[in-house]
Amino acid sequence: MVPKLFLNEQSCETVCDKALAREAMTELMLLVVEMAQRDKHGTWLACEYPLNALMIAEGYSFSEWRGQVDRDLRNRFLKVQDRAPLSAVFPDGETFAEYQYWYGGKEARGLGAAHLMNGLGVSLPLAQCWESPIIGLDCRQMVETESGDLICLPTAVDVRHASRRTHMDHHQSWIQEQLDALVRTGADIWEHREALYPHLQFLPRVQALLEDLQPVWVHPAAECLKSLDASAEAWDVTKPFPEWNSEVTPEGETRKRLCVFEDLDGESRTFDLHARFTPRPGRVHFRLIPGDRAIRIAHVGRKLGV
Repeated sequence: MVPKLFLNEQSCETVCDKALAREAMTELMLLVVEMAQRDKHGTWLACEYPLNALMIAEGYSFSEWRGQVDRDLRNRFLKVQDRAPLSAVFPDGETFAEYQYWYGGKEARGLGAAHLMNGLGVSLPLAQCWESPIIGLDCRQMVETESGDLICLPTAVDVRHASRRTHMDHHQSWIQEQLDALVRTGADIWEHREALYPHLQFLPRVQALLEDLQPVWVHPAAECLKSLDASAEAWDVTKPFPEWNSEVTPEGETRKRLCVFEDLDGESRTFDLHARFTPRPGRVHFRLIPGDRAIRIAHVGRKLGV
């Protein structure tokens, strides 16, 4: 799934001006909301204590911040779940009691949990040390020797981290890997389409096509859609076409009649642009939507008419 987020408690309760604390919390929450938008099935923020009990800075609480931000951000934040304590997100029966993580001479519980759970540590941008997409931690693991003695093995580890939305660019390939892991069947492609392909739109007829997709075509079709999504994202709409990352061609005049489908508004339109995926004859038929800087998908599957 899209990486879950772990609040770095060391970045909280800083001594600073309330206006600065409010600005920092707003930036962090916008980052969290952006991650929630990528994961349509719910993003949670794991914390050592419930957010309602959080002190953002000395003398400035989360509740006070929430009362000062605009309604739109409050409503968007409602889609984000917070979990506390951190152990609430560990696998059933697992405590990770043999691990401790330290940063700057202090235990780093949130960042450590992010490392253990292959997640993303997030911090309030209130100190220069949190202005980095990677945070180095000291990990101390207690292990039992063959003789039954316990010894401490210290290691240095890096944890993924963000305190600003711009840090997400550093983790983009990793985020995409988590999204790709969602896809096992054609039905998975349909279920997670908004998170996987934010610049693609799909006609309702595509659902049945994806659910019936042959197993050998699932991964190639998902890769083809990903390529089209990347082209749409980078599209300079002052130009008639995006820069394609794969072979895209229109159908010939004699075959265009096969490419007419009922569009989202009920009108029949031609979706003759198509990309190919193997094993042949896999096709994705679509048309361009310049006003949305998007590509609208009408067909995923076998070559039309074959």
